[in-house]
Amino acid sequence: MAARLSVLVLLGATAFAWQAPDDEATFQKVCSGCHSVELIDDFKSIAEWEQTVDVMIFRGAKANEAGRAAVLRYLTSHYGLVNVNAASAEEVAQVLNLPADAAKNLVAHRPYRNLDELRSAGVIPEAKFDSLRDHIAFR
Repeated sequence: MAARLSVLVLLGATAFAWQAPDDEATFQKVCSGCHSVELIDDFKSIAEWEQTVDVMIFRGAKANEAGRAAVLRYLTSHYGLVNVNAASAEEVAQVLNLPADAAKNLVAHRPYRNLDELRSAGVIPEAKFDSLRDHIAFR
């Protein structure tokens, strides 16, 4: 499993920054085979979603590497959580779907104590800010 995660980090660091058109269909197919997809009601970091997906595959969810990557992209883009005070710029970009330069700018101006402070820093476009609130942590 560690090798699989290393390959994802090295070769697919930007894979989470965009969502392929069929990611939702793959997510529906892979996950609804075992449970209702409405069960998802919390936000997790990329590492937590990787662990959850790997456990589900171990328990019998049918997904090859491409399917696993599609499910992770979907979960990260819809239910991803990032600690803006500790995450790398790459992880910030992946979870918040920000351009690399914006994510680097966010990292360069930390720490942030709360959403108001992050908003006033102007590092996340105002038009996107409200839709990203649930994806941001300040631990």
